Amino acid sequence: MTIVLEIILPVFGIILLGFFATKLRWFNEVAEKGVAHFTFNFATPLMLFNILSQVELPSDPPIPFFASFYGPLFLVALCGFLTSRYVFKREYVVQLITGFCCAFGNTVLLGMPLLLIAFGEEKILPFYILLSVHGLTLFTILTVLLEFGTREKIGDDDKGTILKTITKALFTNPILMGIVFGIGLNLLSIPVPPAILTLTGLMKGAVIPASLFVLGASLTRYGIKGRVWESCSVVFY
Repeated sequence: MTIVLEIILPVFGIILLGFFATKLRWFNEVAEKGVAHFTFNFATPLMLFNILSQVELPSDPPIPFFASFYGPLFLVALCGFLTSRYVFKREYVVQLITGFCCAFGNTVLLGMPLLLIAFGEEKILPFYILLSVHGLTLFTILTVLLEFGTREKIGDDDKGTILKTITKALFTNPILMGIVFGIGLNLLSIPVPPAILTLTGLMKGAVIPASLFVLGASLTRYGIKGRVWESCSVVFY
C-alpha cells in the first residue's frame, strides 16, 4: 500500500496543485495557455525525440504485442461510438470523439509519469515501443474519419482539399513530428549529435511537472453538468 501511495501521490499531487492554484486565481488562464503551449509544442516533442532516437527497438515488429493492445482499444472505441450514437443521440463528430475518448489512454500526461516513478526509464521499453506508434496511429485515423465524415458529398475537389487538410494536420503536429523524427533516426542508425541529446535531455525534465500541473489547471474549465450519464459511460469503457 505504501509503495502504491509513493507512486500515485506525487503524480496526482501535482495535478491537484494545478487545479487549486487556478481555482484560487494564483495561476490564470494566460499562464495556463503559455505553459500548455510550451509543454505540448516544445518540451514533449523534444522529450519523445530524445527517447525514441536512442531506445533499442526490436529487430522484428512485435505484432502480437500490438494486437493485444490495439484489438481491445478499437473494440472499446466502437462501443463508445455506438453508445454515443444510439443511446445519447449525438451528432457524428461527437460520436467519433466520444469513441476515441473511451479508448484513448492518457499515455503521455499520466501513463509516462506513473511508469517512470514505478519502474524507471530503463525498464519500460514496451511502453516506448507502443508510444512510437500510438499517437501516430490514432491521431491519423481520427483526423481522416473526421474530415471524411463531416462532408455529406465528396467530390474530386473535396477529396483534394481533405487530403491537404489531413496532411497539414499530421505534419504540423509537434508531438507526431517528435515521434517520427526520433523513430526515423533510430531505424536509419543515424547518430544524434551529443549537444542535441543534451538539449533534448534537459527538456525531458520539464515535461512531467509542467504537463501534470497544466492538466490540473485545465480541469477547472470543464464540468459534467448535463452530461453526467454520458461521462459515466466514458469512464466505464
